[in-house]
Amino acid sequence: MEMQWLEPKSIVEAVEICTHHGEEGKLVAGGTWLAIVLKQGLLIPSALISLHHIPGMSQIQYEAV
Repeated sequence: MEMQWLEPKSIVEAVEICTHHGEEGKLVAGGTWLAIVLKQGLLIPSALISLHHIPGMSQIQYEAV
């Protein structure tokens, strides 16, 4: 199976794609770690789902509570 690169335009569309692909779909917001594990063959997703075109979702940040 060939890996797909998907670019949803809304959170709703991204959730629908994630639901369709399940554990085989991986969200991308950046991609340094993902590039490494893909190159090493440690992860072979059916789809990469870019958050780049969704307003406010171009990055993921961790905030301690």
